[in-house]
Amino acid sequence: MMQTPSSMVMGIVFAPLGLVLVFTAAITPQWREGQARLNIGGTGSLLRSGAKGQGLGVRSGSVEALLLLRSDGLWESCLQVEQSELKQCWPVAGPYQRDARVRLVQGLVSYSLFSGVASAP
Repeated sequence: MMQTPSSMVMGIVFAPLGLVLVFTAAITPQWREGQARLNIGGTGSLLRSGAKGQGLGVRSGSVEALLLLRSDGLWESCLQVEQSELKQCWPVAGPYQRDARVRLVQGLVSYSLFSGVASAP
């Protein structure tokens, strides 16, 4: 009886795992993250969320401040209010999209996915 070489077994195990990880990296919007503080309203104003009626802001004196979390991926950008389910995403556009490094990574990730799927038995 012949034994299967360990390198072949490792390839069979790690190739699908690699495809899953590359696909996950391609669709996640957390390639670049940042924060911004948004001051809202004057004295006593409080931003409320829909039917829940929970305040989303943090009072600092007489001004409400929201912490916005921005994340940019390869194909979409998202903006989310911290500690809230309010999230808005849109296709990547502007200077970030035109950056040569981002375009290079988009191409490499696309090529990696295509070549991995094409080489599967």
